[in-house]
Amino acid sequence: MRIGELAEAVGVSTRTVRHYHRIGLLPEPPRRTNGYRTYSIRDVLRLARVRRLTELGLSLDEAADVLADDEGRELPEILAELDADLARQEAEIRRRRERLAELLRRGAEGPLGADDAVSAPAAELIARIGEAFPDSAAARLDRALFALLDQGSGGDGAVAALFGSTLADPAGLARAGELYRRFDELTAGRPTTRGSPSSPGTSSPPCPRRSPAWSIPRSTWRAIR
Repeated sequence: MRIGELAEAVGVSTRTVRHYHRIGLLPEPPRRTNGYRTYSIRDVLRLARVRRLTELGLSLDEAADVLADDEGRELPEILAELDADLARQEAEIRRRRERLAELLRRGAEGPLGADDAVSAPAAELIARIGEAFPDSAAARLDRALFALLDQGSGGDGAVAALFGSTLADPAGLARAGELYRRFDELTAGRPTTRGSPSSPGTSSPPCPRRSPAWSIPRSTWRAIR
């Protein structure tokens, strides 16, 4: 195949192909008697690998190092790896489109707020916290934290699934309310006990140093990662 056909097959410009020749990333193929380059399937695969690696964020020098390791590999193995890369990319695009469709649906029902740009389960959890504890500064902190964690986990709703069951249980909701109350009193500089601070024999319970969401054990956080 000619250089134009190679570039079109991989989705790059002929200028890019010539640049890769100049820097040695893509070896010069043999030429016909008329001077035109003749490319093979291996050239197509190598160029496709370069494009995929650069899309993943590798520099051209780093891509060259990876390709150097491919020299002794068989074509079916390289093809299988390229196919797996494309499958992962396709799955990621599908997930993003599903999330976008959900946001568009919510936008059609009413204006979107900052907390709405999350997965549907996370949005439900954030709304539940806002409704149950509308005046709590600690609850507002947790709402922002849950939105951040949901985005960090890829918007798959794992964070909401982990914490949503706690607020669905009346006992869990009561415990969350007590934690928020104590945290709010601490940040406001007020005592954390219900009794008067001047009452004899009254001692303050240990003050929480973190918001309720951050008081979850490390093993739980590792599960969401």
